Amino acid sequence: MQLNRYDMAVIEQALREAINQGADYHKISTYQAVLGKLNEAHGAAAASRTTMERNDGFRYDTDDSSDLRA
Repeated sequence: MQLNRYDMAVIEQALREAINQGADYHKISTYQAVLGKLNEAHGAAAASRTTMERNDGFRYDTDDSSDLRA
């Protein structure tokens, strides 16, 4: 079976939604394993994109400087 880029994107999105909406740890870990294999097969670009998406979220300013004088 040959999958084109669109097919891969649909499968990746479905796995991500299943991971984010799931409550069963075993199923989530299975989906993550399959997503990892897809990323390896899809190439380094997909792997870096997945890493960026995984790291996306809330970011906090860690500058604890209380000196605001100019």
